[in-house]
Amino acid sequence: MPAKEKLAKEAIYLERVLCAEAGGWQDQIAAAFGGFNRIDFSADGYEVRPVLLSPERKRRLNGRLMMFFTGFTRFSAEIQKLNNSRNGADKLARLQEMLALVDEAEAILTDEQADLNEFGRLLDHTWKLKRGTGAAVSTDCIDALYARGIAAGALGGKLLGAGGGGFLVFYVEPEHQAAVRQAMQELLYIPFPLKTVARGSSTMRPRRSRALRRFFLNGDVRFSALRRHGGLATLFTTRTATLMTAASSWRTASSG
Repeated sequence: MPAKEKLAKEAIYLERVLCAEAGGWQDQIAAAFGGFNRIDFSADGYEVRPVLLSPERKRRLNGRLMMFFTGFTRFSAEIQKLNNSRNGADKLARLQEMLALVDEAEAILTDEQADLNEFGRLLDHTWKLKRGTGAAVSTDCIDALYARGIAAGALGGKLLGAGGGGFLVFYVEPEHQAAVRQAMQELLYIPFPLKTVARGSSTMRPRRSRALRRFFLNGDVRFSALRRHGGLATLFTTRTATLMTAASSWRTASSG
C-alpha cells in the first residue's frame, strides 16, 4: 500500500474506530495526499485525482477568495451526529444534486476560457443546498453573516467543515472586497494563499516537543486513550487543512 494511502487509512481508523467520532474521510485524505485534488468516493473506496490549474488561473482564484472566522466554535463530530438525524427524500435529492455539480465545478476551474465567476455563483448554489441537509449546518447568526457578505458584493461562499461555526469563505471580485471587509468588520479576516504541497504529508521533529506534548495532553482524554492503544493522535484544522500526528516520540506529520 502506498505511503499516502496508508497514512490516510490509519488516520481514518483512528478517528472513526478508536475515537468513535462521526464524520467523513475527506480531510484525512486531503492532508495525507497533498495537492489540489478531486476525491471520488464509492462503495469500493476512493480515488484521488489532481485538479490541474495553470499558475495564472490559480492566482486569479486565490485573489477572489476571502476567509473570515465566525467566532463560533464547535466539535465537528457533534455537528455530524445532529445533521445525520435528518434524513429523507429531500435530503437525498440535495445530496445527489451536490454530487452532480462536482463535474461542473471542476470544468469551470480547469477551462481557461470559462468565466471564473461562475465558480463563485456555484458556491452560492451549493451552500444553499448544503444548508438544507441538516439542522446544525448553519445558525441564524451565520445565515445573517452570509447574507451580509452577499449583499456587499460576494458572488457566493460557504461555511467550511461540518457546519455550525468555524470559518466562512466568500468568492469576491476584487472591486467588491473592500465592501465585504467592511460588512464583516467585527470578524477576524484571515488572508490565506492558495498553496498546495504535492508531496502530501512529511515527517519532522518539532523543536518544542514539550509544548506539543502539553497541547495534546492538556485535558485531552481521547489522546490519553490512544496512547494505551499505541496508536497515533491526529489533529485536523479546517483553516489550513493540516494533519498533525503525534506518536510516543512526539514526532509530527503535517502537510500544507
